[in-house]
Amino acid sequence: MHKAAQLSARLERLDGEEGLRLIEAQTEEALWSAVIDEVMCIMHSDGSVNLIAHMGEGSMTVEVISAGNILKVLKHYRPFKDVFKDQLQ
Repeated sequence: MHKAAQLSARLERLDGEEGLRLIEAQTEEALWSAVIDEVMCIMHSDGSVNLIAHMGEGSMTVEVISAGNILKVLKHYRPFKDVFKDQLQ
């Protein structure tokens, strides 16, 4: 199981305060993290990503993107053209 899926599973078992502490700890360990349009994005060292959004009244939603799917997104949208030079047409 990749790190994003593990974080998601752990968050399901925690209440709001404990969940926030876990998210904060993960952002310190993360390869990259940022808040974009009120969504916390955490990229783990294995390349998997969590997208965490506050849904109001102490609830949150957590989406998981695997490392393989992140590479598909980057290849399709090509935000970093130098990364995929040999495959550009």
